[in-house]
Amino acid sequence: DFEGQGYMSEAVRALEDVLFCLGFNRIEIRCSSSNRRSANVPRANGYRLEGWLAQNAMENGKYRDTLVFGKLRSGQAVSPSRLRTNFILYVQDQEKSAKFYTAVLAQEPRLHVPGMTEFALGDGCVLGLMPEKGIKRLLGSALPDPGAAHGVPRAEVYLSVDDPEAFQRRALQLGAKELSPVIARDWGDSAGYVLDPDGHVLAFSTAGK
Repeated sequence: DFEGQGYMSEAVRALEDVLFCLGFNRIEIRCSSSNRRSANVPRANGYRLEGWLAQNAMENGKYRDTLVFGKLRSGQAVSPSRLRTNFILYVQDQEKSAKFYTAVLAQEPRLHVPGMTEFALGDGCVLGLMPEKGIKRLLGSALPDPGAAHGVPRAEVYLSVDDPEAFQRRALQLGAKELSPVIARDWGDSAGYVLDPDGHVLAFSTAGK
């Protein structure tokens, strides 16, 4: 059962990147007004409802309305000369992790559907949260089970922010485990480190403090 796993949003974003990079100026998505799940996909990905076509198609022997969504290239963060970077963390409980990062980053996710939560970090960078239980089904049996390594850090998310102490304080209040306070580091930044609820290393830093 692939319904509600966020796969359509992933497909829309991938196709969108390709089409805009090829020079297309506008992308249009149409769906039945009676299909709420389908209508949520363009809405969640920044498309604007541009039209409502009354009874323009047949569905199960009845006329139905069609919603028309559109997005212009000028409203798209990705340009042909720049890649969009998505960092996706595999999480045990998507809702719990989404609430944690919403509070720590002090911003609402740009996308929150079953199977994927995304936060825009600026300059074409996106932090994603994906339930670990669906990863093997998506990528196949050759992938080691992410759930078996729960809490074992293999990478870190290093965030450059204006006030790392405030971010770290919020994270600790929300249940993160402190690894190191915000102090001056050899590479010139002041940075602090915590473990998020899933055991990912999360760093908050600022330059030359």
